[in-house]
Amino acid sequence: RVCEAGARADDADALPGRRGREGPLHVKHGNNELRSPLFDAFVRAGAEAGYGATSDYNGCRQEGLSPMPMTVFHGEHHRRGERCSTAAAYLEPALSQSSAHPRLSVLTGVEARRVVWDSELRAGATSLGARPRAAAIEYVSAAGGVGLARAKKEVILSAGAIASPQLLQLSGVGPQA
Repeated sequence: RVCEAGARADDADALPGRRGREGPLHVKHGNNELRSPLFDAFVRAGAEAGYGATSDYNGCRQEGLSPMPMTVFHGEHHRRGERCSTAAAYLEPALSQSSAHPRLSVLTGVEARRVVWDSELRAGATSLGARPRAAAIEYVSAAGGVGLARAKKEVILSAGAIASPQLLQLSGVGPQA
């Protein structure tokens, strides 16, 4: 029913609850801040050519041309106009509050090589049938040195759609790499 209503609406963002507005990631629907006559002409031309137009291609109807949503600092933010990445929205504030996140650290200039399992770090392997637990990440620095980032609680593997499965394969998970 929401999609049916959205298809009838001129502005899918007008539907209550469709988009969050208060989170740390600044998302702004594309607009013509540069006042270029090509901005609106491009969307109109697509509609006239039969491609259609939509107010929000992330809404109920994805077909058609639309201004692109963008993550850009807006409002009264001191970085207004700059790209608001997930690192800027979530990671930088967490790192600046070191007392709230004392065990959070970020290494730059290194590349993850593989996930290290708890059985590799402990003397004696885990019992048969026990599920392995990720305990660390092995990494290599730009200078070629190998290091180990150990986790007390959990390892979060967030290396993207290509590198995450690759790291798992290099760590012995899934088909042989």
